[in-house]
Amino acid sequence: MLIIILLGLSVILRPPSPLALGKEFFIEAVFLYVVIALPVLAYVFVITKPGTSEEVVSKVKGVQGVVRADSIYGRFDAVILIEAPDLDSIGKIVYEVIAKDPNIVHTETSIVL
Repeated sequence: MLIIILLGLSVILRPPSPLALGKEFFIEAVFLYVVIALPVLAYVFVITKPGTSEEVVSKVKGVQGVVRADSIYGRFDAVILIEAPDLDSIGKIVYEVIAKDPNIVHTETSIVL
């Protein structure tokens, strides 16, 4: 996610050429801004094979980008919070690392807005 913050606007009047002094001028606008790249957060809800949620959570906690992982009660067996620089990185963590665990039956990913 990128956030662009406008810091200011400068207006410069300049002649079209050095010989055109006293004639028409061009207006040149210069915007000053800062671009801030914020990390992307995602929750991955996981269904595991019966009795393996604690094992899955323990393994996932060591994965780079995983901020938090917990076993839960309810429709899903575990929830994992991932932080990455972009959506592609989230996809790589989910599909190339987490979903390849043989004890994981299903994952559902929700991107934080």
